[in-house]
Amino acid sequence: ESYLKYFGQVVARLKLRLGGFISSSYATVDSQKNKKTAGDFFLVDISARNTDVALSKGGQVLGVESFNLGGDLLIDKIVQDFKVSTESAEGYIRGYEAGTLAPGAIKNLEKSLIGEIEFFRSGITLAINNLNDFAPLPNIIFLSGGGAKFGLFRKILSQANWPTDLAIRKKIKVNILTPS
Repeated sequence: ESYLKYFGQVVARLKLRLGGFISSSYATVDSQKNKKTAGDFFLVDISARNTDVALSKGGQVLGVESFNLGGDLLIDKIVQDFKVSTESAEGYIRGYEAGTLAPGAIKNLEKSLIGEIEFFRSGITLAINNLNDFAPLPNIIFLSGGGAKFGLFRKILSQANWPTDLAIRKKIKVNILTPS
């Protein structure tokens, strides 16, 4: 409540007109209306420390579940395993994405992070389970946000053995979504 009051004071001081707040998940789903990605899907919005899993059906957000894991989980793991600074860990990720890491470094990085990404997948699974009231659920997952830029997320989540007790009847497909 105190944050909201402070935010209101800032808006008033700047003489702005505020219509309301909208979460990034709702805004991202809304940005997909009338596009080839429109339809039924999960949006997994990965920020540094938090992740939102939004269910979109027919262009509407029916539910959002959040958990306190994000892209920094991988940075922290690289720092720990490779005994490097945060900046160097981010450099490993940039190098992986650019294809400039040596094959041995790629193998070591993937080996280091696979467990963390599987742990992260379990958070997504729990969030999806919490949205089972809206079954049947779509089999398409779009990754969005800063953490989604790391292709290893998509690679491992695409290859993952997702639990069979989810209300998803088809093989899960994972893609990257970049809102325009």
